[in-house]
Amino acid sequence: MSEETIVEDNTLDQGVVAADFLTTILSLSGIETTITASEESNRIRLNVTPVDSDDIGLIVGVQGRTRNSYQLLLNRMLGKSFDRDSSKPVSIDVGGLIEEREERLGEMAKRIAESARSQTMQIELTGMNAADRRMVHMALSEESDLSTYSTNEGIARRLVIVG
Repeated sequence: MSEETIVEDNTLDQGVVAADFLTTILSLSGIETTITASEESNRIRLNVTPVDSDDIGLIVGVQGRTRNSYQLLLNRMLGKSFDRDSSKPVSIDVGGLIEEREERLGEMAKRIAESARSQTMQIELTGMNAADRRMVHMALSEESDLSTYSTNEGIARRLVIVG
């Protein structure tokens, strides 16, 4: 098996450690990948490209649960290895699926925001996990005439767009 980890120049050491750790886990699972690590504004993204595209489903799992588990494991491990104040959260994108999802959620958020804006009303979005809510908050953060916030707790948590 040939595993490959590529790290862009501006990536923190924790990106290197996270990429190496994920490469090892996937290798032990019999999955060959190329992993690139890049630093974004407030997080480190690991882009995982399996050699065999059929392995994307194995890495992502049902409803993204396996990917989420890898991500949780990496973040816990990095929390123990690096200073919590200087460490950044790690997100895992497999085969570009997360980037594609961010784009779709951003487009959806802009359409809903336009409705909220034109009707000067609040629109509540339900059924979103924390990562999706964050993506919508980020997609609308530059809109000066709109605001977003989350309300309620746990499974009842909702994102509100105010026009």
